[in-house]
Amino acid sequence: MLHNAGLTSNYVAKEIANQLFAIAPEARIVLFIREQTAMATSCYQQYLREGGTSSVHRYLFPEDYLHLGRVRPLKTPRFDFTQFEFDRLVAHYDSLFGRENVFVFAYEDLVADRDLFLSRFCAELALNCPTQMQNKRYNAGYRAGLIPIARVMNLFTVRGVANKVSLVHIPYWYKLRELLLERLNRLPLFGPRAAPEKLLGHQTCDWIRQRFWQSNVALGRRMGIDLAELGYATQPPVTLKERPRRARIFGLMKH
Repeated sequence: MLHNAGLTSNYVAKEIANQLFAIAPEARIVLFIREQTAMATSCYQQYLREGGTSSVHRYLFPEDYLHLGRVRPLKTPRFDFTQFEFDRLVAHYDSLFGRENVFVFAYEDLVADRDLFLSRFCAELALNCPTQMQNKRYNAGYRAGLIPIARVMNLFTVRGVANKVSLVHIPYWYKLRELLLERLNRLPLFGPRAAPEKLLGHQTCDWIRQRFWQSNVALGRRMGIDLAELGYATQPPVTLKERPRRARIFGLMKH
């Protein structure tokens, strides 16, 4: 789902909601959202974890490159930013289950104070929950210095994601390089975790914030909180930012 935007048009996410309603119309739904630049960073990190080899730009903006997904996107689904318009999906769940049965939480609240979030979560859903959460991190993002190493390692397996390049397939390497990367990721030698501004670049982050500020306003209104306090863009940009593009010479090549 992450790497194909719900098969390009998000209809899979919508259909999942429809199927859930058909099976359990009285269910209570819990949805989590995440600030879009951080979410894009996380998606790319997961792409690498699953064997991806493309650059950040090629992953986020596949329309700048020549492949089947450019001329026939429905035949080759790819990443698309529309999946980060969370207000639309929340509104669809509201329409099916009723707003009182759809609970929306911000990932940032969970990260800021796990125990406080757990208390709030259990209170809103009237659940009996433990008083504390484990502090162990699961699926931690790669450190900045490890990302190019991961891309090189991923060249030697065809497994994982569809949108990638492989030089040769080494049997069992997919699982082995996963274990190696997890071990290396524990070493401070490779620097801090890759933050959005560092990994995506300032121009891309500015464009993403510009792209979603209106969606975030609607979402914050639905949640009854000011998402700006959690780092979400909620104000129109002072000047419009152009979408990041490749150097013109490479753009003409479309490769």
